[in-house]
Amino acid sequence: MKASLKSKTIGCILLVTGTQIGAGMLALPITTGVAGFIPAIVLFSCAFVYMLMNLFVLLEANLSCPQQEANIISIAKQQLGRTGQGIAWLSFLLLLYAASAAYLVGGSSLIVSELKPFVSLSHTYSTWLFAACFGLIAYFGIVWIDRLNRLLMLGLIISYLLSIMIVAPEVKLAHLTTQHFPYLWAAVPVVILSFTSHIVIPSVTYYLERNIPLIKRTIWIGSSIPFLCYVIWEFALVGTVPAYGPNGLHAIAASSTPLATLTQVLTHMHLPFVANTNLFFSIFAISTSFLGVILSLCDFLADGFNIQKTHQGRALLMLMSFAPPLMFALLFPSSFILALGYAGVFVAILYGILPSLIVWKTRYHAQTQSSAPYRFPAGRYTLIALMIIAVIVIGLQIAASEHWLPTP
Repeated sequence: MKASLKSKTIGCILLVTGTQIGAGMLALPITTGVAGFIPAIVLFSCAFVYMLMNLFVLLEANLSCPQQEANIISIAKQQLGRTGQGIAWLSFLLLLYAASAAYLVGGSSLIVSELKPFVSLSHTYSTWLFAACFGLIAYFGIVWIDRLNRLLMLGLIISYLLSIMIVAPEVKLAHLTTQHFPYLWAAVPVVILSFTSHIVIPSVTYYLERNIPLIKRTIWIGSSIPFLCYVIWEFALVGTVPAYGPNGLHAIAASSTPLATLTQVLTHMHLPFVANTNLFFSIFAISTSFLGVILSLCDFLADGFNIQKTHQGRALLMLMSFAPPLMFALLFPSSFILALGYAGVFVAILYGILPSLIVWKTRYHAQTQSSAPYRFPAGRYTLIALMIIAVIVIGLQIAASEHWLPTP
């Protein structure tokens, strides 16, 4: 393998890993911890396998398109027509808006909680402040985002490692044996979102020069690292925080501000250093994810509406990017988990249904049948199963938002 291609592969592995590990990770101990460590690992394993299969289906769909840098929207247009393009376009936009809303809610709740001893901030003011800071950074473009993101990623890695190292001796076996499987159903969409890196696969495919063995290796390794990180993170927090009681996982999950409440609980448990590292990890995770989403959202809107990035164009892009999620965050200040759940819904549509439909058409439709350089080793029944599971994920989020599923 050429040295440059090897370096590219390492970079792409980190890109896939970094795309998956984000603010969704913060919600995992809260949404799945109430079900217990073992049930959570079962769900992680199922979600990992399901989303990994969808990654390879998307790879086949991507390679079946002659356009070198085709994304899911252009592929959907080519294979499914205007209707497919419209569904992909709307789902992608709503995914980015839902994720942005979750980050605004989560970030503002952390600001309110941590500044409370010094100054009393309302949720409305903290949300505007959080949005203004990131809007200003996004306005100046990718150079500023790249510089800040490098510092935040360094902080994310350090705070994660410190949190794990310090909390590991506090883990109690009794906390890890609690099981309540029914609580898992409401957590499925958030877990699905946490294993999503599909948005970068077209870029990875192009960057690795359509070298299929290298792309497959990138997908496998890049997806396995987050799985391992999630298991360790779940082990550390679920093993430390009891399931029940005023400072238990059930109380945290039932809180209107679960991220801030988790930090407060760790402080009450006389683990202030762990609380601080968890706080910084939460801030870094939300910030790095938010920067990536805002960058994608601005570029997506600029391309979709043909907006030039002049001073006036950037101002319009900021308004279009921030107004809908900001409105949601202000109207629903306790919706961090809810917004992540609905982001999981749009992931299910965008990367659970559409790639299988595209592959189905390229393989089995008489008029459009073509041979892609890569073929995911599965047939009709597997593609149908992947789409059915995506529909189930959507149904579970609707049921969870309507309080039809058991929750703490």
